[in-house]
Amino acid sequence: MKVICRFRVNEKAEVEHYQHGNAFRIKLQGAKSEPFGSATPSANCEMLIVPPDAAAEFEVGKYYLATFELDLDQEHPKY
Repeated sequence: MKVICRFRVNEKAEVEHYQHGNAFRIKLQGAKSEPFGSATPSANCEMLIVPPDAAAEFEVGKYYLATFELDLDQEHPKY
């Protein structure tokens, strides 16, 4: 089963990244509006994005949908 959540970008900041020069910190908060609000009344997400073109997709004040589904590959990544 997939779970869909609605988020609103409430912060976007350019920050220094120790390996890649600059990156963008994107903070999202779960939207309290329907049809998602009663099912997901509280949620937070924070991402650090390096590619500027990917970060450009996120605008402060705009709403985004996130889909969560089980990853069938449950192998732990090797670093």
